[in-house]
Amino acid sequence: MADRLLPDEADGFRNGRSAAQSATVLVVGGTDAATRAQAALMGGTTVVVPFSNLDAALLARLCPEWVVFPLMTTGADAPLVIETLAALGYSGRACVVAPHLPNRRMVEVELRSIAPTLNLMLVEAAE
Repeated sequence: MADRLLPDEADGFRNGRSAAQSATVLVVGGTDAATRAQAALMGGTTVVVPFSNLDAALLARLCPEWVVFPLMTTGADAPLVIETLAALGYSGRACVVAPHLPNRRMVEVELRSIAPTLNLMLVEAAE
């Protein structure tokens, strides 16, 4: 699996390869080990960007199969990332990586209510 930090080019898509040929996992603001590990489990090429770089052009260029981000991080928390993805028209798969939660189901319901069009899952990282 190749790891890249933007602003490197997503050359696989610019050279005409489809998402099926080279799946991309977009990691937003998640430089922590748990978020990176979850992204690695999803396969494909991992592209890591700060939240401030998340925009429609990036999503269009990468066509990510997954967008992975931590529940909380410096600069943006999961609700803000979810709202931004929805505002940008992303309706694909998203994965929120969280520490152990006392009421995981409640958090997941709350996050899903922010953008019902996202196929959202919540993963608790192993401690």
